[in-house]
Amino acid sequence: MFLLHFLTTGGQPKTVTHVRVHLLPYIGGVPTLRALLTDSPSDPNCTVCYTDVETSQGLSGLRNSLSAQQLQDYDALKVCYEILTERILRAIPQSEDGVWLVGHEVDPFKQTIALFHTLFSDSKFTDASCRK
Repeated sequence: MFLLHFLTTGGQPKTVTHVRVHLLPYIGGVPTLRALLTDSPSDPNCTVCYTDVETSQGLSGLRNSLSAQQLQDYDALKVCYEILTERILRAIPQSEDGVWLVGHEVDPFKQTIALFHTLFSDSKFTDASCRK
């Protein structure tokens, strides 16, 4: 859902950093969305390492637009959200300087499916994007 949202936001360019700071807490699920309410970069054990109540609310709303079964299935995977976030960002084309994400001129749903097909076909990682 997040990638579809990102890929359909009117073609406005987004920096890699902008997408990372939103994608990581979304992929991490409830624990990382809650961490957005109190986390701090001064904590060496921080989860998302910043506090942003509005982002927590917005991403929680996006997450809550999924069905209960979808959420249950996703949460049961216990994804390695830090690794998955980086793998997704590396799979999306970037500008030459690595600052901007560059979308394809294709259907966002098809792009999302193709991206995950590529990620899931990498035998070095589990379906939860954890290293084997």
